[in-house]
Amino acid sequence: MSNNFRELVLKSCENKRDYSGKFTSKILKIKEDAERAFNTMIYHGDDMNYGASQELRFFLDKKGNIITRDNGKRIEELEVKARYLIRILISSLGEYYLFELNKRKKILWLDGYDYVKETPEKMIEVKNRITDYFEKLDFKSIPEDLLNQKVESKVRALDGKTATVLDIIFSEI
Repeated sequence: MSNNFRELVLKSCENKRDYSGKFTSKILKIKEDAERAFNTMIYHGDDMNYGASQELRFFLDKKGNIITRDNGKRIEELEVKARYLIRILISSLGEYYLFELNKRKKILWLDGYDYVKETPEKMIEVKNRITDYFEKLDFKSIPEDLLNQKVESKVRALDGKTATVLDIIFSEI
């Protein structure tokens, strides 16, 4: 990672969040184009309460393949079939995205997903396809060491602790 990129990201931490309809429309356009490119339905989370980003969700089967639109007429049908979930957070503070892989919990009475730190071998190709797609749109992924860097001039609203780049660019402060 170049020092220029690090400086650009840290400067972006000073930007104001974009809650506008224009930002939401931009993410909807990306979603629609990605649905065609991946032959799937993608969930769009536009709730930016305590957040600086919007979310796109890809649903994957137990083999780690993207569930295609042929497997359901509504997005809820894809979600029910999913064993994995890829969340892409797109920041309103700059052209940044965050890739997050989650696996459905095995506890039957507790619905939800757990974060997966290391991408399983069977899913590397899918991860690469998705990240390549966003890189071609000129979005950049921020390396983990920079995401975890504290920004001394910013504090988190919920607990008053020093905010990290991750908190500022994608979450809440």
